[in-house]
Amino acid sequence: MIFRHSQDYVFFMKRECENYRYMAVSDSVVTLFAQNPVGQLLTDVIDEHTVQHMIPFYHKAIETAEQTTYQDYTHFHQAQKFETTLYPVHQQDGDYVLAFTKALRYERELGEYYLFTRSLFFNSSLSTILLSNEGNIYEVSLKALEEMGIATHNITNKLFFTLPIFERIDAIKIKEAIVQINHDQYSASLMVTLQKNTKEPKYVLISMNKMQVSDGLTGIFVLLQDVTNYHIQTEQLRLTSRDLAHVQQALDSTLEMVVTDINGTIVEVNEPFCRGTKYKRHELMNMPMRKLNSRKHPKSYFKGLWETVLAGKIWRGEICNHTKYGEPYWVDTTIIPLKDEQGHINQFMCINLNISEKKAIMTELRNVDRIFRMITEHTSDLIAITNEDGILIYVSPSYSKLLQYSQDELQGTFYATILHGKSKNLWNSKLYNEFAKEGEYSFEFEIEGRDGQVYLVETSLAVVHDPMRPNVSQIMMASREITQRKQKESELMYMAYHDSLTSLPNRRYLVQEFAQYKKDALQYNESFAIIYLDGDNFKGVNDIYGHDIGDSFLREFGKALRQSIRMHDVVVRLGGDEFAIVVKGLTRDRKMRKEQVYQVIADIHERLAQGWHIERNHFAPTSSMGISFFPEDGMDLRRLLDASDLALLQAKQRGKNGHFFYEDTKI
Repeated sequence: MIFRHSQDYVFFMKRECENYRYMAVSDSVVTLFAQNPVGQLLTDVIDEHTVQHMIPFYHKAIETAEQTTYQDYTHFHQAQKFETTLYPVHQQDGDYVLAFTKALRYERELGEYYLFTRSLFFNSSLSTILLSNEGNIYEVSLKALEEMGIATHNITNKLFFTLPIFERIDAIKIKEAIVQINHDQYSASLMVTLQKNTKEPKYVLISMNKMQVSDGLTGIFVLLQDVTNYHIQTEQLRLTSRDLAHVQQALDSTLEMVVTDINGTIVEVNEPFCRGTKYKRHELMNMPMRKLNSRKHPKSYFKGLWETVLAGKIWRGEICNHTKYGEPYWVDTTIIPLKDEQGHINQFMCINLNISEKKAIMTELRNVDRIFRMITEHTSDLIAITNEDGILIYVSPSYSKLLQYSQDELQGTFYATILHGKSKNLWNSKLYNEFAKEGEYSFEFEIEGRDGQVYLVETSLAVVHDPMRPNVSQIMMASREITQRKQKESELMYMAYHDSLTSLPNRRYLVQEFAQYKKDALQYNESFAIIYLDGDNFKGVNDIYGHDIGDSFLREFGKALRQSIRMHDVVVRLGGDEFAIVVKGLTRDRKMRKEQVYQVIADIHERLAQGWHIERNHFAPTSSMGISFFPEDGMDLRRLLDASDLALLQAKQRGKNGHFFYEDTKI
């Protein structure tokens, strides 16, 4: 080839349908590629984006039989601008193109193109960085330098992901994101930890966007956002949720409880509810809750109730019902919406506290002072009266009993003196604003005893003005200590989302938390696995040893699974001898991800092999597992569970005590 030693890049190409094959090249061309391109197709050695830009010019040269010249930006060892002249050659065996390519400098063009962007962003309060396609740093705003705690001369023209402020795993993520932006996407976001000279870590969200001009010149625009406070709040919320999950105390049987379907039809009640309504249990089942309505409330009251619970929110309020024999009775009701596996509301759980006595007391307070005192002296409710300035003029004996103050010590003092923390501010604010008007109010206060113990009380309050003295009024309060009830509400929520036998989270818990698992994985560009686990021959335990030992066996099995996983992973009992394990914080790399899951599986097998004793019987069970990964195997819980279940079936067909990955079913 006569152009073999040319300083320019010379290519002799043969057209093959919509592609071109390298037939001969100059020596200078070989230095551009990892290996000699002769004999290979254009699409084999050049990236798809560049090929799509080049092919139309090659076709044009052949179809018009005329010289054609074009410019492009091709990335070999570094970003470089080229000018190529094409000469069409027609032979009997086909069409050819002789191409001469010259390298051009474009640093000045890149600087001119980004001049406006630089003036708009780099002198502002935003933390911005301009990178080449390879990740070399071109420009850094003053705010970004401050954010990273590094000087300009230490970073200019260096690869962004090699800066010492990044941890190794974060540097790898940034490098992978740059590669993805250059190949098949135009933006990427990821969370990293900055290694600055501070005691507390700093968390930064890096947003990268590809920038491109009409001639094909490209670069990467980077925006840094400090999200440290958000990250800390998220971690605190997770720790709080974990602590609440340890609550395992039973509910107080005196609390009324009823469960209805989405239409308000009763599907489950407890004994206290039957006693309160004076119906038998079978009479209440399938009865509409509206049949208990005493008609004391306007329709708008229940309209607001339904709007709240159908929106998925907890409703709290007082309702006057009537018994089987027409007797009215008041309940303080908390209604909790329950959701199915698809996240749709399908039931409502109502927790009732009978407050008829309190209502009766408040009514008598407005009418007969003698009857009021007779009742308050013998009730466990906390009764107090203050004047318009908030000074206590009467307290019931129950105050003395609860707070360990005598009635003489309390009367004549400001009511605010026994309030705790923020309750003082709430009381003072209401006293000089809302309480100036006659009416009824409800609040929750914290009151503090002589020994410093704090009690939560629910207070119904009535402001009564003296008709003979316009500027004189009294505030009458009836309070009930509800600390235990609040605890019971929390316990009820716990029972609704946990398995009663093993105390593990149940399927409803998994449905509720899945949205957060998905959000975290997408935000941090991570994956998580769902291991569908089925015990081998568990039915034989019940058949041989009986159901009591069978129940103990399942509890020990659940405990063994919890001991086998990491702190932030979750074990869920789906039912029977079927369990699911959510393994979070996995990498998106398929090979590394499998290695992470292999370790969890090995830990489970090792712990189960150790076994446990129940009534002198030693058990060391085995289990089969099916594994699916988010997001490749499914973006929603149902698909991931179905995928894991299918993989579990494959594992069982291959023998017990094994595992199988859903992604391997596609091979």
